[in-house]
Amino acid sequence: MKPTKNKNAGKINKHFGENEGVGNAKAKEWVSLYTKAGFSVIPIKHGGKTPLVKEWNKKTNKTFDIPEGANVGLVLSGGLAGLDIDTDDPLIWNILYNKAPQLLGEKTWVSITPSGGYHIYYRIPPEIKDEPIFAKDKDGKRIVEFYTHDRFFVEEPSSTNKSRWQWIRPIEEVEIARHDQKQYEVLRDYLLFCQKYLSLIQTIVPSWVEGVRHDGGRVLAGALRKAEISKKDARAITKRICEVAGDNEVADRLRAVDDTFSRKKPLKEIKGISGIKEAFGEDAERDLSKILGFREKGKEKKEEVLFLPYFEDKGRLYLDVQMSDGYKFAYLNDGKVKFIDDLQPDKPDKPDLLTRRPKKNIKPKELPIGRDGPCPIVKLPTEEIKDLAIPTAEALFKEITAHLRQYIDAPEKDIELFGYYALFTWFYRKVSVVPYFRLLADTGKGKSRIKKVVGDLCFYPTYAGGSSSYSGMFRYNEQWHGTLIIDEADIRGGEENKFVKYLNLGFESGQPFILTNKQDPTRQEFFDPFSPKIIAMRKPFNDNATEGRCLSVSPHERTNKGIPIMLPPEYEKTAERLRNKIALFTMVNWPKVDGSKMISYDNLGIEPRLQQLAMPLSIVFQVWEEGKERFREYLKYRQEEIKKIRSQSWEGAIFNLAYELATELDDETGKKPKYVGSRMIAKKMGTTSKTVGDALRSIGFERESKYIIIDEKQRHRQSWVVNSHQAWEEIISRYYYNPEDDGSIDVPDALRGSKFIKHTPDHPFQI
Repeated sequence: MKPTKNKNAGKINKHFGENEGVGNAKAKEWVSLYTKAGFSVIPIKHGGKTPLVKEWNKKTNKTFDIPEGANVGLVLSGGLAGLDIDTDDPLIWNILYNKAPQLLGEKTWVSITPSGGYHIYYRIPPEIKDEPIFAKDKDGKRIVEFYTHDRFFVEEPSSTNKSRWQWIRPIEEVEIARHDQKQYEVLRDYLLFCQKYLSLIQTIVPSWVEGVRHDGGRVLAGALRKAEISKKDARAITKRICEVAGDNEVADRLRAVDDTFSRKKPLKEIKGISGIKEAFGEDAERDLSKILGFREKGKEKKEEVLFLPYFEDKGRLYLDVQMSDGYKFAYLNDGKVKFIDDLQPDKPDKPDLLTRRPKKNIKPKELPIGRDGPCPIVKLPTEEIKDLAIPTAEALFKEITAHLRQYIDAPEKDIELFGYYALFTWFYRKVSVVPYFRLLADTGKGKSRIKKVVGDLCFYPTYAGGSSSYSGMFRYNEQWHGTLIIDEADIRGGEENKFVKYLNLGFESGQPFILTNKQDPTRQEFFDPFSPKIIAMRKPFNDNATEGRCLSVSPHERTNKGIPIMLPPEYEKTAERLRNKIALFTMVNWPKVDGSKMISYDNLGIEPRLQQLAMPLSIVFQVWEEGKERFREYLKYRQEEIKKIRSQSWEGAIFNLAYELATELDDETGKKPKYVGSRMIAKKMGTTSKTVGDALRSIGFERESKYIIIDEKQRHRQSWVVNSHQAWEEIISRYYYNPEDDGSIDVPDALRGSKFIKHTPDHPFQI
């Protein structure tokens, strides 16, 4: 397709007259069209792009009055996504699309911006809230931006001082292109491809002319191979260059790629970047060297740079810190905080923190950039850390709990847990098992408040709403490996659910999560799910393994009128300062904490799973002796809470109903039943006998035949029973909860098997 220059940039759309500006009756017609299409419309400063509504991204379900003279912004949310092409270069358009703008405008909403660029809109599944995608041109300028949420585009009838935004076609005649999940993933995959290779394609296409293509294709393939680009990507790059440049010999070009990437051909025999100048010219060689990361003077060795949020080297912890002018690593030297731009360690003490080859130059990871600056998806320490005094553990914990009490209405025991967990997350890389902190309650009980206030004090809190796609959450967490914060995560589907599997694997280190690309089953993405997580939910997980990995708290409605309904303006600064203190405390005490020296709680009478959850948290007491006994008392309290929550699970509800049926007296005979069958429970639970049977079998029950006297006749019945005292004790310790007794109950006759083994002091195993 031959590139065409956008000749319509800045012209006035004939749909409305030149003098009909925002704020008049015609402008209201525009707003009406937008709201009918599902957009929230916000007022924008006249002549510019600054919103006139504070925190507009938190009010995406509302349309505001547009003041006289204001511009108009369309909010991308709730399944409305947008692509911003910030250039009038027709080559960039042709790399992105096979159709001319005017033709694409017949299929979806397309507008022309005052700069000559374009806005293209898509309707996608509303639950998708993926991170934005950005692509740069060969000069390093960001010219392509794709958003699924938390963004707005200025549109007609808005204007600048010189020109205005305009639709290519009347939007009332065109539907916004609708993409289902599969189509969206195809679009996103191609935009991610452009994120990596758009500038490369832009560099080569102008020189991809007849007479150059044959040899040039081989040279380009060689440069791509030496730059460690995969064969699959090299084929895709070459194919797209051919399509945009109008080269019909695509098959020949792809054969050249296959031949260059053949294992039979040694790397030293392949001409790479050194042949680019001869084939495509000096400018192409310079630009391509920069894009592919080759060093100057023809040295075909790619500079190895690794961007990390944190790492350990020689026992010293380095933390990514957000400075006023960028990002640096903070570390401790002679009791003082120092900053460095990068580091190249000789040999790491903790390879799992580095995740890749240690000889790479390590630089701090940067937050993604939005319209108003860095997007705070992760809350990093700031440069204020250098001005703080090093706190003691006891003083820091008191400050943490005081901060939590100021903003959270919760029992003191829960406040203590919040503090323990927040402090532990900063040391979680010292251990191999990480418990999750789960808030379980209905809407309006304060889950979101606790999630935020506690999460803001955790290690690198990474925020991902429960409505985000699971792949978006995985990628966020893979980049930062901090504390993943998930809101309203009512996940269903048991162990088959991808997110539940991710949680089950992330409890213990060294268990990668593999995600297969739906468009290409031969391609997989690998994620390390190991990290702390704070999960806010309305209902328990259906999967017992996931339930067992959670330290759960059930919040209640606010009764303390001293707790503000809304967080005050000074909250963010207060939380940031306290987070900096915790970061400083962590750097000071990092070498003193040994992950192998966890405290055992065998003598507390708590179940093994709670011990497994508590032991990792105990590592902080190596630098906080005063907290040991307080934590032991908390664990005793916690044991009772776990039994209460588990009794409300599906298995717990079925067991407690079975016990109730086995112990209640018949209204007519005044006697207890002789058996408890699946149908009896299923009828009361409103489920199937098979479901009941599966649940009882999973917790330790067995099924046996009993002969029962009914109406003076012997009847055969299938009954659920336990056949040992040990099995019964395990079941009631996990699923029976009654605050009015000590939890010790005998096996009812109806649930006692014919081969029941009883444990007694004199005869440990007596039938």
